Amino acid sequence: MREWPAQRHLCTEADAQRLYALCGTRLYCVESLAGTFPDLGWHQAGEMGGVWSPPIKLLDGYWIGLRRRGGTPIWLTQPLSWQLDPDGATLAYALPALGVRVWRRSWIVPDQPALILDVTIEPDGDAIPGGALECGVVLRSDLHGVWLSEQLGWTDGLDVASYRPDLRAVVLADRDNAGWTICAGAASPSSWGRTFGGQSAPRGVAAARRSGIAAPRTAPPARACASSSLVLRAQPTLRLLSTPS
Repeated sequence: MREWPAQRHLCTEADAQRLYALCGTRLYCVESLAGTFPDLGWHQAGEMGGVWSPPIKLLDGYWIGLRRRGGTPIWLTQPLSWQLDPDGATLAYALPALGVRVWRRSWIVPDQPALILDVTIEPDGDAIPGGALECGVVLRSDLHGVWLSEQLGWTDGLDVASYRPDLRAVVLADRDNAGWTICAGAASPSSWGRTFGGQSAPRGVAAARRSGIAAPRTAPPARACASSSLVLRAQPTLRLLSTPS
């Protein structure tokens, strides 16, 4: 019998036409190999993509952008490669306009309804840093029940967003269903705060149907890389994951 060497990871070119699911026991995310969230599916028309924590959907998607302080965001929508490891997925980007390379790694906390987005920023070769960078994220919430939940009398209310100083996080909630809640906060909360002007998604992405937030993180213009993490958690109890002090 021929033995095949085990692969530690899968790596390929980014492809918006191919899908994958990043799965945990209490949360999963469906997106393309380009990190986009297409409208697809027929059980609930156009709702298959995004972040789910059964029995509810949490997000239609999320988008990360970088900019020079006060400038226009450059959204991470055209990755060079996609890599799947046993514990998560990584998209690699080159942003020559900013002189940096970026890696967006997503992974799910074992046995928890929590998605972590790790963003690593590194100078690209001999590029000269041009000042501090701000890294922000836009979330598009779409809190509603799974397929056939309407037969249980579940209704889909308006999503609302509010900042919780006690959690150092933004809470997204369905107005008609108190238990349908998302808690989104940075692993180093003091480094997040201001927003990209307005709450706009990348060009080519439809306007948010629900509610969205943007929360930049400032990265120093140093030669060493900078990294940050954003925690997204389905929150029936509104308790944030423990974070470094």
